[in-house]
Amino acid sequence: MNAAAKMPNQGVTLEYTYVPNPNYRVNVRTKYVTVDGTDLTSLVAARTSTTVGSDGMIETLGAINSTVNIPYPDLASEGYGTPTFF
Repeated sequence: MNAAAKMPNQGVTLEYTYVPNPNYRVNVRTKYVTVDGTDLTSLVAARTSTTVGSDGMIETLGAINSTVNIPYPDLASEGYGTPTFF
């Protein structure tokens, strides 16, 4: 008989302890694209004094245990209007 293949009809209780990582940080990579697919990432980078990485995205680094503020400049003067989020 293979004991590993049979499950006894008994309840199982699992317990775990969650310990937050005190050094946890969030890094967000963002690509800015219009609804018709035009890539605006370099325009946003120029407006927000950020750099576009080799993957074509802007990376925003979060501090330890904090929120990340993603830049979203108004591009109305370039004809794109106020950004929306998905």
